[in-house]
Amino acid sequence: MKKILIFLIFALFSALSAQAYDFKSGDLYYNITGNNTAEVTYEDFTISYTFSSVTIPDTVTHNGITYRVTGIGMYALVNCLNLTSVSFSNSILSIGDYAFSGCKNLSYIAFGDSITSIGNAAFSSCAALTSFIIPNSVTNIGSQTFANCSGLTNMIIPDNVISVGSGLFFNCSGLTSISIGNGLKKIEYHMFYGCTGLTSVTIPDSITNIGFAAFENCSNLQAVYLGEQLDSIYFYAFKGCQNLQAIYCYSPTPPYVVDFDSFDNYNAHIYVPCDSKTDYSYDAIWGLFRYIHCIGEETAIESIPSDFPHQRTRKIFRDNKAIILRDGEEYSILGHKL
Repeated sequence: MKKILIFLIFALFSALSAQAYDFKSGDLYYNITGNNTAEVTYEDFTISYTFSSVTIPDTVTHNGITYRVTGIGMYALVNCLNLTSVSFSNSILSIGDYAFSGCKNLSYIAFGDSITSIGNAAFSSCAALTSFIIPNSVTNIGSQTFANCSGLTNMIIPDNVISVGSGLFFNCSGLTSISIGNGLKKIEYHMFYGCTGLTSVTIPDSITNIGFAAFENCSNLQAVYLGEQLDSIYFYAFKGCQNLQAIYCYSPTPPYVVDFDSFDNYNAHIYVPCDSKTDYSYDAIWGLFRYIHCIGEETAIESIPSDFPHQRTRKIFRDNKAIILRDGEEYSILGHKL
């Protein structure tokens, strides 16, 4: 019986591999998806492509029939280790799950302007990606789409994106700048887990919920700006953010914090609407913070050692941003003179 089961599993895998594509054109393989439409797919999981760049065409012809290429299918170019650049035609509407996962040398992507969805882990572990421009046409992004993209440094999520999956930037340790569009309603769980390069993040007013461990282990995060509509913060949301020094919370009602472990540093300075300061002070979790201020107050939170004894240096928060004062001169948090 065991031998029969093994044989059936092997036969099924072989059949799937053999039927992975309908035809080949140029370097790529395609599946027919409808009347005169096709998507890029893989040959089988044992074959590794050797080309370093690829352009996805608008159309391909097979047996005298012309097909419009509308998608990049699941696993289409997974683990394409030599791939460094890819260009999409305007006909592409979607990118499937794991389509480019593990393409560790992929560093350049030119999108068309028709893509509406990007699948789960589609670009995970693409370590050479340093920037990624999400087209304004995209509305949905899957889970862990950019997980472990350690080279990714900046990202803009456009307003047209209305949903993203969990772990979107999981362990993107090089990410230093993120702009979150107003189309999102929730920061999903593990969304920025382990993004150690982030020093500040602004949560737009559209966000009502920050999910489980959303910013856990963002160890260099210093300042967080929470929008007016934020309603709840879940377990471990800012766990491991031991360097978090300032939290601006613009909600007139203290957002519900599920547990004490949602934060790691209760010495951080909290800035809230002046009319709500009492409510925050008496809240079960927010009241644990030692320093609660009205938004707009200037508060020195740290003296910074100087190489020169005569220089007086401190870090303050003024008008919703962190600045450094040194002998009366103002500098940005990155050290640029203002």
